[in-house]
Amino acid sequence: MSKPIVLHLGDPIKWNHELYKRLNEKCKVVRIPSEELARPKFKQALKERKYGDFVAIYRPFWNTGGEMGNWDEQLM
Repeated sequence: MSKPIVLHLGDPIKWNHELYKRLNEKCKVVRIPSEELARPKFKQALKERKYGDFVAIYRPFWNTGGEMGNWDEQLM
């Protein structure tokens, strides 16, 4: 069985490397760099299913990964 896909938005992690390693053992973590997170580009990638059938999205820092703006009904 394949691993569930989790999208990691923004910058690489800085802390909790052991926890991140465990997450990678259980899931396929796809990090999306900040330059791909402009709202129109990110929305288009989601529509095209560029990242596959992911089960979760997270950003490791409050000040990274927010380039696409507010999470609203349109983005969901």
